[in-house]
Amino acid sequence: ALTRSGPVSATPAGDLDRLVTGDWVAISGDDTGPATVTAMAPRRTALVRRDPGEEPAPQALAANMDQAWITHAAGHPLRAGWLDRALVVAYGSGATPVIVVTKADLAPDVGTLTDEIAALAPGVAAVVTSIIDARGLDTLGTRLQGGRCAALLGRSGAGKSSLVNALSGGTDQRTGTVRTT
Repeated sequence: ALTRSGPVSATPAGDLDRLVTGDWVAISGDDTGPATVTAMAPRRTALVRRDPGEEPAPQALAANMDQAWITHAAGHPLRAGWLDRALVVAYGSGATPVIVVTKADLAPDVGTLTDEIAALAPGVAAVVTSIIDARGLDTLGTRLQGGRCAALLGRSGAGKSSLVNALSGGTDQRTGTVRTT
């Protein structure tokens, strides 16, 4: 749990074992001992998928986010079906979807990609970014002002962790090398 005095490790009590990132909780305890999560506030938004277990059931992945950023690496083909599914998840969460084109420095013609996105997702904001030349980072930073938060959706290698690091000014997320083939 994140408190006014910083992060605190807290163990959920009773039936509060389904907490996810973004949940607002009440905790008991103090800085000298273990803390316990005693209650959870109702979620105003929730990013949900089908639980991969044997019984199909909804599984929350994140809660209380204002935006769902759908990341797509420039230079890779945009699959309409994938974008459609990501938009369904984003809209279903209750958060505002934003398409974030990452790695724009690697693509010679980002305009064609943004035209394709506009045709497939009319009315959805798209932000072109690059952590190499800082393109679009100010725009995304503005979207987070006032305590707003975003969940990032996207395929492996789309630049989600690098984007978080660039926006936070640190190395909070581990990144790896992505093959070009």
